[in-house]
Amino acid sequence: MIQSSITKKHIIAFLLILVIPLFLVIIANSWLFREEAIQIAKERSEEVSELFAESLNREVEDFAFYTSALLNDLVLQEHARVFTTTNDDVMKYQASQGLQGVVSWFFRFTTSIGSVFLFFEDDSYLQYSNDSSNVLTENLARSLIEQAPDDKGEVYCFDTLKIANRSRPVLTMLVHAPSDIRTTTNLKTILVSFQASLLTTAEKENGMNEYLIGRDGTILYSNDSIHVGELFDPILNKYQEDYLILSSTIPSIGWNYYQAIPYQSLTHGMGIIMRYVYLALAISVLLFLVYTRTFFSSIIRPLHSVIKRMDRVAEGDFSVQVRESGSAEFLHLERTFNSMVQRIKTLTDQLLKNQQEQSRLELEALRYRMNPHFILNTLNSMTIMAGIAKAESLKKMSKAMTKIMQQTLKDDTTLISYDQEKEYLESYIYISTIRFGNRFTFTMHIDEELKTSLLPTMLLQPLVENSILHGMRGKQGIGSIVVSAQYYDRHVILKVEDDGVGIPQEILDQLFEGPKEGKRGFNQIGLYAVKRRLNLAYPEIGDLIVESTVGRGTTVTLILPFIAGVLL
Repeated sequence: MIQSSITKKHIIAFLLILVIPLFLVIIANSWLFREEAIQIAKERSEEVSELFAESLNREVEDFAFYTSALLNDLVLQEHARVFTTTNDDVMKYQASQGLQGVVSWFFRFTTSIGSVFLFFEDDSYLQYSNDSSNVLTENLARSLIEQAPDDKGEVYCFDTLKIANRSRPVLTMLVHAPSDIRTTTNLKTILVSFQASLLTTAEKENGMNEYLIGRDGTILYSNDSIHVGELFDPILNKYQEDYLILSSTIPSIGWNYYQAIPYQSLTHGMGIIMRYVYLALAISVLLFLVYTRTFFSSIIRPLHSVIKRMDRVAEGDFSVQVRESGSAEFLHLERTFNSMVQRIKTLTDQLLKNQQEQSRLELEALRYRMNPHFILNTLNSMTIMAGIAKAESLKKMSKAMTKIMQQTLKDDTTLISYDQEKEYLESYIYISTIRFGNRFTFTMHIDEELKTSLLPTMLLQPLVENSILHGMRGKQGIGSIVVSAQYYDRHVILKVEDDGVGIPQEILDQLFEGPKEGKRGFNQIGLYAVKRRLNLAYPEIGDLIVESTVGRGTTVTLILPFIAGVLL
């Protein structure tokens, strides 16, 4: 009854103080509206930005067409030829008027204000402008020509929008006459500047900034004129968090158009609304915290005692018991907790015993599954040697095989010295040399600190075998296998390194997914068994790591605890 009453009171208080206000806040919350407003504004702004970029691109293409058309106009070429070749002043004047007329005729296709310079091979020039107040000067025109690439017949647009004393942005284009036109007309270069009618120097609108970026990343135009000529990337980084960034490309000249629109200007009065929402939410949370502290003051202290002991149980201490006292609810809780801890302790002891037995049986099973092919291949080699009557070699091989069999038949819990492991590996290497010939060299280095240390038996042989069977297979020339044992911070680092053919990455990724019966090498059960054996024997320390590069070799690293001892 008491428990039911407390639950009802808490639920009612939770609904009145927290849930209902939060529900009202969610209804009044304008975040969805804000995101929707931003999305709509973004779509509209993107359309405007893309439309502007397309219009500017068309304007650039039109200007480039005018420039190219001037160069290829046959009437202009003929007047240019006469202008540069005649010595008659009247004819020269008539030719210049003809040139002016052709250029003037082209300006009928555009309302843009502009200037045209025709430069000839004899370094003379002719200038035309439909804007008498703001024109390019000869010196400025010649300096621009020096900056342009020498691509004949191709229209080049300069990465600049500011020319001379013009207050409005100007597009400047240049084309060098190809050799055939230059030869017949003596026309060398045409330089044209057009007022960019789409670009203005209007003030910022709602904090929006717009930038036109050239091919080299500098700002060619902006309604924030103070940044013109600067690199755009540092300025763009400042806008990333609080601004909506829109960009469009002017493909004909490789320029980019950016708009930086403050999010605040898109959401307008959302900030004031959100402040009221946050205030209401904060007041609700504060009231609930005050109530919760008052309501649970009589409950939290006994619970704290139980929680502390639960933490100790979580750390593995099952000897803790809670003092049984307090109200009927807590008395029942404490008794249940004590009973539970005692039961967990009993079950844990039993589980640990079962796991130890399972690990012992698994180790024993793994031991008898490790590499029966080696014994089979060795016996076949001994049979062949006996057939060709090499008795001394057979005797030496038999002794080596005897050492290996003695080592194999030892119990998994047996520890041996590193010198014994070296002697065993040398016997194995001798037999492998008989089988495969002198295709590799073998060396083993042991730190002095490990002379009194021990290691489990049959640990390195599967790794050396993999180096021989698969590291040396397919290798050109004589390979090398190096086994090293190093002492480091109460640990032993064992390495088996070869300079063989290496392991492909797809095989390396699947080495320890599990044993694969019927396969050999790094996919066979030997390597998996060694890693499994290490993890079972030394769960906190033991590990096996394989690193390999195709064509350069493989390194297998084992990490063991330092086991001090003296063999009897």
